[in-house]
Amino acid sequence: MAGADKTMRKTIEDAYDYHNALVEESDRGAAVLAASRFEEFLRVAISKRLIDLNEKDQKTIFGPRGLLSGFYRRTNIAYAFGYYDRDTLSGLDIIRRIRDRFAHSIEPMGFDHPYITNQCRNLVTRSVDDSRERYLAYLRETEEEVRRKMLSG
Repeated sequence: MAGADKTMRKTIEDAYDYHNALVEESDRGAAVLAASRFEEFLRVAISKRLIDLNEKDQKTIFGPRGLLSGFYRRTNIAYAFGYYDRDTLSGLDIIRRIRDRFAHSIEPMGFDHPYITNQCRNLVTRSVDDSRERYLAYLRETEEEVRRKMLSG
């Protein structure tokens, strides 16, 4: 039981640290960091469905040129595993486009940029109006959905 308490405490501390990091980030930083965190979460979730892989096999599958490298591939395989429905997959594609726009544009921009605002309007969340909060809430809610699916079998 003590191990479970320690694991729970570590999970809570990590979530708190992550939340604080996002609060202090610029819009660009928050968008890229949140999507990267979700991408890593998917790597872990997908790994749980696979056999135990050695380090070389992990790199072959998840490395920079791996079969499941990158946000697009991971979101699609997680969909194929039944972690979420097609609507959520479409929402995650919006997240990817927003993240890519922030990451690859030299233009100064924030969540108030017309392209970003328009994309965020298409994310279905629990009644959040602010574009930045909608983006972050969508990733948080999708992560919760995947965790529930993983726990239920």
